[in-house]
Amino acid sequence: SVDEKDYNQTEIRLKKSNGEYIWCKLRITTIMDQDKKVSRLIGKIIDVDKSRREKLNLIEKTKKDLMTDMYNKLTTEVLINETIKKSHKALAAFLLIDIDNFKNINDSLGHMQGDNVLTQISEEIKSIFRSSDIIGRIGGDEFVVFIKDIYEEKHAEKKASEILQTIRNIKNKNLNGFNVTVSIGIAFYDKDGSDYSQLYINADKALYCAKNK
Repeated sequence: SVDEKDYNQTEIRLKKSNGEYIWCKLRITTIMDQDKKVSRLIGKIIDVDKSRREKLNLIEKTKKDLMTDMYNKLTTEVLINETIKKSHKALAAFLLIDIDNFKNINDSLGHMQGDNVLTQISEEIKSIFRSSDIIGRIGGDEFVVFIKDIYEEKHAEKKASEILQTIRNIKNKNLNGFNVTVSIGIAFYDKDGSDYSQLYINADKALYCAKNK
């Protein structure tokens, strides 16, 4: 005779016969006998793959900037600080990228065209870096790239030059003669800072010098 039931559940990934993995909810009921000993277990597996993936997709969307599909400001900062903690003393570069005279584009051509420029620039930036690098839009016309595990500072400087050249070559018939350029400031971990805030401050100083030139 049954005296007590103990109910537990968890979510697991199971491999289907075709090799595909899906998320399932596993429910286990422990049935005890009159002596409070386990008599038997009754299990039930429920396919929750669709709802789980929808949930994960929503979580991922909260981390992204809707216009550019880059990480937003908060997520960028969190990911960079987490990476620094894990990487310890590995050399890394913090690139702060700002569009030159972006206000003039918005004021002269309208915000819709300004948004198009932002989208174009973000796509060019993403195409230059690895998927493992952290790329974020942290302001209206300001971007951050954190290049992990580099061997020397020249690597970051080369990437910065590539960004400058690529964006100078952007062609858009709706710009009415406006030339799109960016300025870049670079800070290195841990020479110029040991967390996001310190790296940002020093990269911003370098950016200010670049704009003056």
